[in-house]
Amino acid sequence: MSAFDPKRTWTRKYASSVGTALVPDGYSGSMLSFMLIFGFLETFLSNRGEEATMAATHKGECFCGAIHVEVSGEPEAMGYCHCQSCRSWSAGPVNAFTLWKPEAVRVTAGAEHLATFQKTETSQRQYCKKCGGHLMTNHPPLGLVDVYAATLPTLKFSPGVHVNYAETVLPMRDGLPKLKDFPKEFGGSGEIVPE
Repeated sequence: MSAFDPKRTWTRKYASSVGTALVPDGYSGSMLSFMLIFGFLETFLSNRGEEATMAATHKGECFCGAIHVEVSGEPEAMGYCHCQSCRSWSAGPVNAFTLWKPEAVRVTAGAEHLATFQKTETSQRQYCKKCGGHLMTNHPPLGLVDVYAATLPTLKFSPGVHVNYAETVLPMRDGLPKLKDFPKEFGGSGEIVPE
């Protein structure tokens, strides 16, 4: 038996809680299955993450796997961006970012499939031409690359700040600083707003 046994983890975590108590009124058994699978994946990924964060290199790939990305060392910052552009690009209510120095980020396979969309001078958003999967955004004025947290499954995401919180559509009460826009060092006001 390996150190991580999915069957044992599943049983230990869910054996006493499987049942109708997990399914809100009006939801089918498929919702229960989804909740159980999501919980299992969360446990699996968090177990992998604890081991993997000891390594100085993290690897990820686009949705179809054609493009492989690798980051080395530690990110300069991690957090959440609530701006309309990031929400629209990520098709979600918030974008989880990890910022790296450009020399710490490498495309190790599939560079011919990498495309860039540039709406503004500050962001060069990169994605896979084959599957459309979003990978990272280069921010030349900042000298940093945002490799989306979801792209790096072995990196333990430890957010430290919320930026562009004045634009939020998903208030998050997590005790982290909430900046109205960007830090002063990045051309913003540096103003902290309440949760």
